[in-house]
Amino acid sequence: MYRVVFYKKISSNRCCDNCGKEKSNYKVVRVVDWDKSGNGLSYVAGHNMSASYYCSMRCLREREIADETVKVRRNTIEEINALGYWA
Repeated sequence: MYRVVFYKKISSNRCCDNCGKEKSNYKVVRVVDWDKSGNGLSYVAGHNMSASYYCSMRCLREREIADETVKVRRNTIEEINALGYWA
């Protein structure tokens, strides 16, 4: 399984899901898992998964098990595809 986590840079008063700090700077908005045959499953915050919030990239990487982390602006299918990933 190959996992890519897409995140946005934000400013929020939500607690970090990893360490509990009161301010979050990163929000996980999409996760895509690929199996060995190339089939992928896309999970989108607010649709089929809950968003995760983190105070730092260190906390994000500690909590999210991912092969890649990719920054996005709008989290649209067009943006994800333009970055070279399947949405």
